[in-house]
Amino acid sequence: MDNFLRVEKLQREKREKKNMLIKGIPMEKIDNKELKEQMVSFITHNLEINIKVIRTGEMGPNTCIVETENMEDKIKIMKNENKLRNIIESDMTKREREIQKLVSEKVKDEKDKGKQVKVYINGRMWKCEEETEKLIKYNNYTATKK
Repeated sequence: MDNFLRVEKLQREKREKKNMLIKGIPMEKIDNKELKEQMVSFITHNLEINIKVIRTGEMGPNTCIVETENMEDKIKIMKNENKLRNIIESDMTKREREIQKLVSEKVKDEKDKGKQVKVYINGRMWKCEEETEKLIKYNNYTATKK
């Protein structure tokens, strides 16, 4: 494995464990301590769960990165993020974000053409449910390799 792929893999593993992005919340220029308090308050109030946040950082206008104390806290948040309509997502590496953007654009283009979009994950077929905009299993269909 070359160095670039090794670094990419290490970045992904670290980010997958405890980091997430929170988008769409207006943030004034505040220091990291205040931002951390704001994010803990936001999560506690909107998701009705208590978690420990290690650190936060501003990633751009209305986007904040949040590192939780452990993976269990991140899982609690991700299980409840549907209450907030897609403003919380797992942190990804730059390459993963580029791939996600390409996939999202392709899905939007195909849906705009009136096509139904299905996704395969580890050989299982999923489809996007229009009302909830969530992926659901599609008739327990499993792809087979030829």
